[in-house]
Amino acid sequence: MKYMLALFGDESRWAERTPEQVQASMKQWDAFTHEVIDAGVHVGGEGLQPSATATTIRIQESGEPIVSDGPFAETKSS
Repeated sequence: MKYMLALFGDESRWAERTPEQVQASMKQWDAFTHEVIDAGVHVGGEGLQPSATATTIRIQESGEPIVSDGPFAETKSS
């Protein structure tokens, strides 16, 4: 069985961090990544584009998809 770990956060907060704070955060993620690789449970870990470039797909109860450009709610009806 495979699981996906998806991490969501406020990307704007990265701009507020000093280079030292960013480096410290990345060291923690590097340590986690090495742990899961060493445990043999790591399948992949590619980064995604920023959420501003996202396309969001939601499935309605009818089964029809709603496709939105960006990480925001669709406000127009189709």
